[in-house]
Order: sequence, then C-alpha cells, then structure tokens
Amino acid sequence: MSVQEFIANKKMLDVEWRFSIATANSSKENYSDCFLQLKIKTIDKNMIEETTHFELTLAQFNELFTEIEKVKNLMSLIK
Repeated sequence: MSVQEFIANKKMLDVEWRFSIATANSSKENYSDCFLQLKIKTIDKNMIEETTHFELTLAQFNELFTEIEKVKNLMSLIK
C-alpha cells in the first residue's frame, strides 16, 4: 500500500513514540545510534482497527519532522 492510499483510506486514532539510543551491539563494542520508534493506531473505512510499528533513524525523523512542520504551516493558513 502506498503512502497516499494509507492516508486516503485510514484515520489515525493514536500515536505512541519512544526515542532510544543504542550504546552497544554484537558487532561493535562502542556504538552509538539514535532512533525513534513509532506505534500508530488507525481505523479504516470498514471500522477495522490496525496498529503499525515504525522505526526511524535520526535522519529519517528529522525529515519527517520537517514535513510535519510544512503541513502545520499550511494548515495555519486555512484557519
């Protein structure tokens, strides 16, 4: 399903998020990686609820945040 189909066919009910920093993994002793985990609960036109989990890198989160700010600014013009 494309992003456009997802947006057109579903309504967001809830969003949970968690920011994490990994400090070690099995292949590197000193490791530092930031990421954001999202849990989005939606409902479709048939009233079927679905929970989707996403994990974003810091760069992906920054890109998402920039796009959300653009939407917010556009919506403020509509008021």
